[in-house]
Amino acid sequence: MSNITRWKYYFVFIVYFIIFGAVVAAVTSYVNFRIDSSNAAKQVNRNAESIFNEKSFYLKQIVRRYSLLLNTFSDSKLLTDYIDDPREHNTDHLAAFFFASVESTINLSQLRYIDASGMERVRVDRVGDRVLIVGEDKLRNRRDTYYFREASSMSENAIWKSRFHLSIEDWKTGDSIEPTYGMATPVYHKGGFKGIILVNLSVDTLLQSLIKAQEFEVVMCDGTGEVLMSSDHSANWSRYSGKDIYIRNLMPKDADKILKNDVYKGNNVFSFNLEPALGNGENLRMVFSVKSSFMSDMKSDNSSAALIIALTVLAVSIPLSWVAAYIPSKLQSRLTQTNRQLKAYNDIMDEHVITVSTDMNQVITRVSSAFARITGYSAEELIGKTNGLIRHPENDPKIYQELWDTISKGKIWKGELRCVDKNGGVFWLKKIITPDLDEDGIITGFTSIDYDFTAAKIIEEMSVTDQLTKISNRRWLDESLKEEIARYDRYNHDFSIILLDIDHFKNVNDTFGHAEGDSVLIQLAEILKTCTRASDTVGRWGGEEFLIIAPGTLKDDCFVLAEKIRHAVEDHDFGAVGHVTVSLGVAQYESGSTAAHFIINADNALYRAKQGGRNRTEKA
Repeated sequence: MSNITRWKYYFVFIVYFIIFGAVVAAVTSYVNFRIDSSNAAKQVNRNAESIFNEKSFYLKQIVRRYSLLLNTFSDSKLLTDYIDDPREHNTDHLAAFFFASVESTINLSQLRYIDASGMERVRVDRVGDRVLIVGEDKLRNRRDTYYFREASSMSENAIWKSRFHLSIEDWKTGDSIEPTYGMATPVYHKGGFKGIILVNLSVDTLLQSLIKAQEFEVVMCDGTGEVLMSSDHSANWSRYSGKDIYIRNLMPKDADKILKNDVYKGNNVFSFNLEPALGNGENLRMVFSVKSSFMSDMKSDNSSAALIIALTVLAVSIPLSWVAAYIPSKLQSRLTQTNRQLKAYNDIMDEHVITVSTDMNQVITRVSSAFARITGYSAEELIGKTNGLIRHPENDPKIYQELWDTISKGKIWKGELRCVDKNGGVFWLKKIITPDLDEDGIITGFTSIDYDFTAAKIIEEMSVTDQLTKISNRRWLDESLKEEIARYDRYNHDFSIILLDIDHFKNVNDTFGHAEGDSVLIQLAEILKTCTRASDTVGRWGGEEFLIIAPGTLKDDCFVLAEKIRHAVEDHDFGAVGHVTVSLGVAQYESGSTAAHFIINADNALYRAKQGGRNRTEKA
């Protein structure tokens, strides 16, 4: 074979290899481009869904939190005291309660009590950084407002929710105008409608966070398609600016499907209904459209990747290993990016979610920064210790026994615990504790996800505490009696009560004045707390009458406790008043008795003590 022939076949094979390499390069580049485009589209879809779920969950938590807060306000004893007796001192107490609530809740811009006639009776506003109690001369009648008409027609404990709106109700009076979300609940007392409690929440920051997404333009519209907020701020609150911008103006091809479907996924357009989270009838939708810059960058990246692969295959032709190495490197780059995102999300969780993990011996193995911050300890101080470090000494040991019995069986425990931080401060956590399992399903430890609800607990405690003596009020005593009777009916758990009354207390007030009388009541409450156990409930029954509920105590033992109290009071020096005495009635709960009849038995015993000369104890 001549040299010419050899060179001919040589160049033919060269051409074949070049053609083969070109085909491989073209096919590989096309397939890679299509795969990247498909994966990118799926990732965009998942990102939109993930962002919505995160924002929807956040909205649900806000609505739930303020629903609980409204019910706390409507059930408050300070409110019912004002309704029963709307004199100045009760008005001041209610206004102070509202003021403390608004001041401690940063997003709460307004809190009002409107009576059954529609007249504002107590109103607290947040103006800038200041919280103000609105004067009586600025209170107005709201009976013709839509929110009063709608909220007043609702059943007890129901929650009315407004649409998102600009707060322009009182613009003529100079009040600020800001994005607002209102919630209200009707107030029922003694079987009758007494008005509504209304809160307004400042939601400007919330709405701005809802429309913020890195790779999406976000539009929020109501059920009619009218735009409320958008990444293009010129369309914000179009209903107030007179522009009346609708989703049909912005996305004419997708608008009908967006409005007809709770979830819609189109070509780079995704929409989700926020109504399940808000429940205000507005049918608010979040519409995500992929930013054109993001799409251009994505296509440019995919095209560049395809071109690099093609040139590489053409350059090396046979050594396809280079191509094989290119693809994993590209995947590794994506994996690194994903790991960075996961780390960022984990950092956010660590900073804002209160979590703690322990081993089987309840020794702490891991804590989040949020947990360390709320306890006041560093992570180093916590790890290696037990949760007993923050356990409140007055917690009932039965709670911990129930907790351990539950989680040691592989079940989830949910409950509330009072805790103590490093400086001795008290805080409250709602805990969800789940067992950690290995591959064989064996428990290796436990993880707790906690929620700090200290502020709500403080408000709750204010509603069940007698404001003068700082012990339990009548409402809490009634609830405690019901619980003890239920415990007796279920477990046959005996208990007794002591009803006591200060002898000749009217003479104390008449002789020394009500201030000294109040001082006697306060000192007597301290004596009762000192003489009783942590498991006993001590409260002010009314006026100068006090009630003690003693669980697990028979009548004779309770009589001994009553005598101890009587002697302690008799020996105590009450200052200007000198010495006072008390009469006491002791009764033990009997099966089938009602709470009212039970109290009557103790009251009859107290009456006999009074008739017998006072400063004595009688048993029912």
